[in-house]
Amino acid sequence: MFGYKWLFALPLLFGGCGYRFDGEATEEGRITLSIPYVNGDPDGLLTDELIRQCSASGVFEYMRDGGEYSLQVNVVKDENHRIGFRYDRNDTTGAVKSNLIPIEFRRVVAAEVMFVHCPTGEIAFGPEVVTGSGEYDTVNPSAVTDLTFINPLGVREKVIQFSLGQLDTPEGGQDNVRVPLYRDLAQIIVDGIVNTL
Repeated sequence: MFGYKWLFALPLLFGGCGYRFDGEATEEGRITLSIPYVNGDPDGLLTDELIRQCSASGVFEYMRDGGEYSLQVNVVKDENHRIGFRYDRNDTTGAVKSNLIPIEFRRVVAAEVMFVHCPTGEIAFGPEVVTGSGEYDTVNPSAVTDLTFINPLGVREKVIQFSLGQLDTPEGGQDNVRVPLYRDLAQIIVDGIVNTL
């Protein structure tokens, strides 16, 4: 579902650059790290996830400013691909139509990553492009049969309230998948950095 294949590729990509972390660590032995706002992350979700994953790693101490190293990330691709379809139905008769309706999507985000030694400006590694993806299902917001159903008592009810958050409009699905997608992408990036130390 998510781009775990990059988890194993990052140490190979970053390990071959020959750079070693020789800087000063904190008293607890952690490397101080600043993370500027991620370009292409309008509401800061990816930036927050990177900070959270770096702090949780036990290797880095996040500093808003003045870290010895800087993790610079730039979103270079953010796309949604249709991966699953179903036949459309007539709202009145329920008869199958010949056109297809997309109901499953995959959101793909690629980020260019650089790790920079701040005092010297030397690039410890990068730029490298890391990709993550997440999948989500949707309903067709213009079809009554996708949005409602008749319950056993003959009362029309909304489908969304019974979907446990699994179904949404295409726009809502794109937004909802960002949290697990960004969490996964941030974890892949941080694991790749930690594995090069």
